[in-house]
Amino acid sequence: MSEPSGEGICGNFSDCTSCITKDSSLADCNWIKCGGDKGEMCVNKTEAAAKNDTCEIVENCSCTSATVTSTPSTPAPRKSTFDAASFIGGIVLVLGLQAVIFFLYKFCKSKDRNYHTL
Repeated sequence: MSEPSGEGICGNFSDCTSCITKDSSLADCNWIKCGGDKGEMCVNKTEAAAKNDTCEIVENCSCTSATVTSTPSTPAPRKSTFDAASFIGGIVLVLGLQAVIFFLYKFCKSKDRNYHTL
């Protein structure tokens, strides 16, 4: 005995993906696409076979445009602003490196002295 659409476990599913999920604890359901005002619905396999002459059984949910829609995610446009902390940090870093190079140069230069006696 076939269950009417809207009743039983298959009638509880409102989208293609949840209808055709292969879960052994659920009844075998098919997502069908009918013409006219009937639209798309989830029915058990027996009822889907009975309606095969007027409705089309959907095997892959990605083929249906009404139930599966995706919007590409685009990142929000980033507003570039001046970061004073980074600017000051860069100046301190450059001055620090220059100081280290200066002192290394002075140190090496002092070791290179040649004392000549008269």
